[in-house]
Amino acid sequence: MSHYHALLTPSALLLAASLGMAQATWTNRTTAATPGLGMDFASAFDEARGHLVVFGGLGGASGTGGANDLQYEWDGASWSQRTLSPRPGPRAKHDMAFDTARGVIVLSGGLAANRLPDTWEYDGTAWTLRDIAGPNEDFFNHRMVYDIARGVVVRFGGGGSGGLHGETYTWNGTTWTLRASGGPPPREQHAMAYDRQRQRVVLFGGWGNSGLLGDTWEWNGAAWQQMFPALVPAARREAGLSYTGSSRKLVLFGGYGTSTVRNDSFTWNGTNWTPLATQGTPPAMAYFELDLDTVRDRVVLVRGQEFSTSYIGHWQLNVPVTALATFTTFGAGCASSAGMPQIAAAPGSLPYLGLPFEVRMTGIPGSIFNPVFLLTGFSRTIWNGNALPLDLASLGMPGCSAWIVADATELLSNVAGTAAKVWTIPLAPALLGVEFHMQGAVLDPLVNDAGFALSNAGTVHIGQL
Repeated sequence: MSHYHALLTPSALLLAASLGMAQATWTNRTTAATPGLGMDFASAFDEARGHLVVFGGLGGASGTGGANDLQYEWDGASWSQRTLSPRPGPRAKHDMAFDTARGVIVLSGGLAANRLPDTWEYDGTAWTLRDIAGPNEDFFNHRMVYDIARGVVVRFGGGGSGGLHGETYTWNGTTWTLRASGGPPPREQHAMAYDRQRQRVVLFGGWGNSGLLGDTWEWNGAAWQQMFPALVPAARREAGLSYTGSSRKLVLFGGYGTSTVRNDSFTWNGTNWTPLATQGTPPAMAYFELDLDTVRDRVVLVRGQEFSTSYIGHWQLNVPVTALATFTTFGAGCASSAGMPQIAAAPGSLPYLGLPFEVRMTGIPGSIFNPVFLLTGFSRTIWNGNALPLDLASLGMPGCSAWIVADATELLSNVAGTAAKVWTIPLAPALLGVEFHMQGAVLDPLVNDAGFALSNAGTVHIGQL
C-alpha cells in the first residue's frame, strides 16, 4: 500500500480528476453537401476502406415518397454518391452490417411494393446478390450486427409474414441459419449493437405486440440472456445503439418514447445503464442511423427524412476514455535457445479498472523443462543501491540486464513457447494511475552459466474507461 501512496501524488490525483471530467462531445458535420437521405434507410461502416455506406430509404433525394436505391458514402472528409450496377433494388426498412472477416457489407430484407427476401454483399467496388429464397428472409425493421468472435452476422426480429418475429438467424456468407426461436419477445425497430470488449450482441427496446419496450438482452453466440440493470432507460423504438471504440462502451441515443421524441444518451457496461452527459447534443430524433467509425474512433450519426419532413443531419460523437491505460515496453532482453524473449500486452488488452488485462511472453523454449517466471515491481531506477539497468555479466549472464526491481516473482505456465498472465484489475478508484513494472525470465541452461535468459521489460499504467 505504501507504493500506492507514493505513486498517487497530489499532482497525479489532480490529473486523474481532470481526466475524469472529460465529457462526451457531439460535433455537427452537417454541410450543404450532406445528402438528403430518405426515411428508413440503412447504413454500415466499411472498416476495410474507412467509408460509411448509406443505402435506400423512402423519399429523400428521389423527390418522391417511394423507396429508392440511392447510395452515398462518407470517407471522413466528404460525401459522394455512387451509382453501381447491379445493385440492390429500391427499398426501405432493411438493414446492413459489415463482416470484418470477409471485408464486405451485408444487406438483407426490407420493403418496396412488397417484402424483399434478398441478401446482397458489397465489397467497396460492386454489389453481389448472394441469396434470394432462404426461409423467412422477407423481414423488415429487423436488426443485424456482425459478431466478430463467431464470424457471423446476427439478425433478430422484425416484421414479416404473420406479424412481428422473434427469431435469431446468422449469416456465414453463404447461408442463413435459424439459431434460436426464443429469447427476446417478438419486436421491430429495436436497437442492437455488438460489444467488442465483452463479445456480446446487445439488444434494447423496440416495438412489440404489447407496445413500446425497454428491456435489455445479450446474445453470447448460443443463447439470449435478459439483463436486469438497476437503471433502465425509458422504453423507446427507432433509437441508435453503437460501440464507442477506444472507450469500450455501448452508447444508446434518441428514439421515440411513449409520448415524446428523445435525445438522451446512456452507456452500457454489461451490467448497468448509465446516463451520459454530452456537449453539443443533437436535437431529439428517431429514424436515424448510428455507426462506429473505427478508423477515426468516432460514432457517426446520419439523419434523413422523418415522415413528411426532411431533416438533413450528420453528427459525430466522441466518447473519451476517462483516464488512458497504457502498457509500454522498454529495454532489451538476452537471447534464449529459442529466440529473443519478448514481453508484450495481448492484442487489444489494456489495464483498465474492472477489466482483465493480459501480458504474454514469447521467444522462449516450449518445453516443460524451461519454466518461465514473471518478475514485477514498483521501481525501475535503483536496486540495492545499484542504478538500473544493471548488467548481469558478473552473475554469469553476459548480455543480460535487470531492468526493474523484482518485488514479486510468479511462475507462469509455458504452453508451446508462450507464457501468459491475466490480471482482473479491481474496480477500485485508489488504483487509478498506479504504475508497476515487469520483466520475464526463462530457465534455459543452454545459454549461459547462470542458466537464465531474460526478456525486455514493460510498464503498466492503470486507467479508467
